[in-house]
Amino acid sequence: MSIAAQQGWKTVSLGYQGTPYPTVLADGTPVLNADHVPLISSKRSAEEVNGVAFRSMPAPEHLPYFFSVLDAIHKKSRRAFMTLSEPGVGKSVLADVISIMMTGKSALCYECGDKRLSDLLFTTALTERPEQTLYDRVLEKVKDGKAHLLSIARLKHTLGNAFDPATASVDWGKVVEQNQEIAAIDETFKAIAQAEGINMQSSIALREGKGVIVQGYEEDRVVLADEYTDGKPDSFKSLNATLEWLMQRTPEIKVKSNSGLEYELGNLDAKPGFFVFLTGNHAGDSYSTSELPQSQHSRLKPTILPSLGKLGLSHRFCQMMTGVPLSTLHRLYGQHFETNPEGFVEFCKGIRKLGLSAQEIERIPAHQLAFLEHPRQIIDAADKCAEFFLRWQNKINLNSNNLPEALMGELSDDYVKANTPDPRLFDNLFKGALERAERQAAKDLVVNPGAAFAPLTSGDLVASVSIGRVGNALMGMIAEEIRNKTPQQPSLRGILLTDAVELGLLPSRQNRGSDPVTTIAQLLSGEESAPTNSGTAAQGTSPAGAVSQLPPANTGTTMPFASGNLNIGELVPDKGIFAGVWEPKDRQGNSLGKRYNVFAAPEDLTDSSGKKVLLKFKDAAREVANLKNWHGHNGAGVANDTALYEALRDGSYNGGWFIPTRDLLGSKDGGKDVDDNVVHDETLYKHRNTGAFANTFQMVDKSSSDIGEYYWSCSEHRDDSVYVWYARFTDGGGGWLHKGSHRLSCRPCRVELAL
Repeated sequence: MSIAAQQGWKTVSLGYQGTPYPTVLADGTPVLNADHVPLISSKRSAEEVNGVAFRSMPAPEHLPYFFSVLDAIHKKSRRAFMTLSEPGVGKSVLADVISIMMTGKSALCYECGDKRLSDLLFTTALTERPEQTLYDRVLEKVKDGKAHLLSIARLKHTLGNAFDPATASVDWGKVVEQNQEIAAIDETFKAIAQAEGINMQSSIALREGKGVIVQGYEEDRVVLADEYTDGKPDSFKSLNATLEWLMQRTPEIKVKSNSGLEYELGNLDAKPGFFVFLTGNHAGDSYSTSELPQSQHSRLKPTILPSLGKLGLSHRFCQMMTGVPLSTLHRLYGQHFETNPEGFVEFCKGIRKLGLSAQEIERIPAHQLAFLEHPRQIIDAADKCAEFFLRWQNKINLNSNNLPEALMGELSDDYVKANTPDPRLFDNLFKGALERAERQAAKDLVVNPGAAFAPLTSGDLVASVSIGRVGNALMGMIAEEIRNKTPQQPSLRGILLTDAVELGLLPSRQNRGSDPVTTIAQLLSGEESAPTNSGTAAQGTSPAGAVSQLPPANTGTTMPFASGNLNIGELVPDKGIFAGVWEPKDRQGNSLGKRYNVFAAPEDLTDSSGKKVLLKFKDAAREVANLKNWHGHNGAGVANDTALYEALRDGSYNGGWFIPTRDLLGSKDGGKDVDDNVVHDETLYKHRNTGAFANTFQMVDKSSSDIGEYYWSCSEHRDDSVYVWYARFTDGGGGWLHKGSHRLSCRPCRVELAL
């Protein structure tokens, strides 16, 4: 029996009878070929290996490299592989996927950026020093003022800013961070000790240990030297002998550190799981700090991974959303399920669970299984996102012959380098959308607990409710990203917003025409029809049908749109009366960094019969918080201005109705904050007679205790929270009124993120 077999290694083939693992054509198109059976050495079962291989399948553009690595690993013809690419395409992920396929463990990773590459063999660490060391005795003499000036100068030269002569101390953490040579430091202290007549018996304060290559060799593991080309330029030569050994041009080597630490590395046949992946950014793309020396280039023969096109981006986006490369699976295997779409759903769910334990299956995110229920819509959403990201990349490509003239003055080399989107951007946006949707779901369940959800645990319930909101949250994240990336590029911002609306990544005001654009929010919720009521979140697939039992969900900041040609006072169906754009500041005067379109209700607060009501503040706040589908939206569940600002800041605001803040309500003096500073101009009072607002506010006092022309705000007094601001709509006066003293009118408002 071979050494590998004795250690539990075996050969596993990828794919199954009737479900071969895909190969690729010359143009990069993935196809099926029953005669092409990739093999890999692994300690895992065939189900576990194939589960990882199918779920984490490389993008179609990268499959050729994946197969070449698998072939080399199976044949053990080399132990080092190097890939170069532009940032974010997934070169590091490939190493991790192969490692998990082989052993179930992630690769041992070392970030090489701006570090000595010899650290891959030997790491530097501080040691515990139970007794005084040579270093301590030297520094003690410096502190006592008894050291010669030349000794102090030598310490400064060797340790740099890690040495503080005023306190005679060394910042050893800084020494490690700056990758200073241990041998040079030790020699300096020894030389000073000898010159100063100090006892030489000592153990040094810094110690070297095993780097990831030595550790990976000893543990028979995959190693990832990430951003290898960004290591310190003068340290490449320290790995030359090691690379010769990894490429199996020499049977064994001895590696020795500057402090004398030594290891023997050899007999690779006894290490079937030991492989080293080195990555770097393409030397010609201006991202890399160093070019790979020719001597190492000739040894490693690096592979340049291509950029991801639409196929690859859609593939990756589907993996993020569903846990499987849904678009590629559909392209490869979908034709077998043309008459049985439910069968394809079950096939994809089987891939998602393949090789997992019962506990691991329980931990599969609920949104992934829900999205797999409507694969065609998810693929359409991924395709839309892929198309948008490619357009964005092309729009800011300074080498393009089609660069719009309007952008020439807005784009610089530095701007393009810092703001060109790569595939990781979608990953981050989608993760943010999930978190935002879950926060809002959790908050809504506190406000509207609903006895109908008793069969579900609270965790399941939050997950199920949030699924139908992920798409809207994602649209909100995309809008914010465009705005954040174009602070001084208005032309680019306009172009990107237009593209986003055209592709359905953002909603349009005119989205109910004869040829409506289906948004990604609708697609992620399983819809393909024309947009529905914007105040109601689309229903997603969820356990026990929980989402369908919820009251209509508010979209708020998660459904941004450009106000464009909207006029203040214009009644927008399913939104309210447009009241301008608001850039809120919290009670401390800090900007929230967001812009919102403000919509006021078309009427004052009413009771269940539709009759206007006058209420004390606490009653009004409770009634507004608990509104259900009132003019298409629920209550936001915020009790005062502090709660509103917090919900807007953390993204948990749900687009629901709230009592306006003092600056939104306004008075004859404008929109002021709680400290009497004017912070907003377009107030409800100012526009009380504009457009659809006309004749909807009460202007005449009808009693002494029920003051109908007085309107509540939700802004509490700075020093006494039992008082809130009110405005009198007959003449614009206002003041602070006790929450329980009088019954006033209330005009609820809601906001949506503005582009």
